[in-house]
Amino acid sequence: MTLATVRAADAVALDDKDAAKAVRSAVVKLTLFDGTVATLTFAKLAGTAPNDPGKTFVRVEHSDPKHKANATAKLAAFVAAPWLAEQVPGSLADFKKSLQQPAAEPARRLSRFLARPQQSSLRLRLS
Repeated sequence: MTLATVRAADAVALDDKDAAKAVRSAVVKLTLFDGTVATLTFAKLAGTAPNDPGKTFVRVEHSDPKHKANATAKLAAFVAAPWLAEQVPGSLADFKKSLQQPAAEPARRLSRFLARPQQSSLRLRLS
């Protein structure tokens, strides 16, 4: 897999209780240069504590039926690395939110205000 290395140490059985409870959140299809397709299926399980990010499981399938990834997908799911899990939105709303431009910072707004010529007698005192 070119995106990240799936490690055997991160494998869990498909009937693992956490993996079974995880809800499918995203499917990513990567078309490789040779025309084959790698499909990553992500499933997220919410954390039990307020600061617990939970777990994200990933299954990898390949369009070539003889590829090794297909054999492992039949046996196990893999716990995704936290940095990879953070890149995958959990819902359509999260995806749309990630596309929005961030709001301007207050300091920038203030500097724009101060840069404009003042037409009134309003004075701004900074402390």
